[in-house]
Amino acid sequence: MSVLFIDIETLPQAEPVDPSEVDAPANYKDPEKIAAYQREHAAEAWAKTALKPLSGQIACIAWALDDAPVRSVWALDNLGAALDAVADDLDAAGGWPLWCGHNVAGFDLVYLKLHALRIKHRIASVIPYAKWDKRVIDTMDLFGGPNPAANKMGQAALARFFGLPVTTRPGSEVLPLYLAGDTDRA
Repeated sequence: MSVLFIDIETLPQAEPVDPSEVDAPANYKDPEKIAAYQREHAAEAWAKTALKPLSGQIACIAWALDDAPVRSVWALDNLGAALDAVADDLDAAGGWPLWCGHNVAGFDLVYLKLHALRIKHRIASVIPYAKWDKRVIDTMDLFGGPNPAANKMGQAALARFFGLPVTTRPGSEVLPLYLAGDTDRA
């Protein structure tokens, strides 16, 4: 059976977060201080929507099937075409593989499944969705021991541990690069 190594990068929702939607700490009582806090933290709340599949956007998808070269497609402008590229590679390979990635079960596949369902893309029906689906190899869970939630490890740290080169950047750098117009590095 083939293995699809897959990773996505996400961006926040298109529209900014209204400051009135930001929760101020419970000990804030003065309406002016609450409003100031909300204004001050609205951009941070907006950035965090990138981590929420129901509000964030898929910026790009990178994948490799078995030992094939890594492919990467910008998905922000046309998610359907990006999903077509992944599905076409899988069709050409003769079927649906094991899905492998770092935190892929807890993040990437949830995002992909929901966004594919939203646009009614054919790949939605084959994206594994259950956390412990046998078609998913999640390196964060695989190497996290019996309690992976307590032993979360970054992909770069895991690569360094195994003596592999670290050639990626953390997802937290995607938004600043995108806002700077550097979509090649985002």
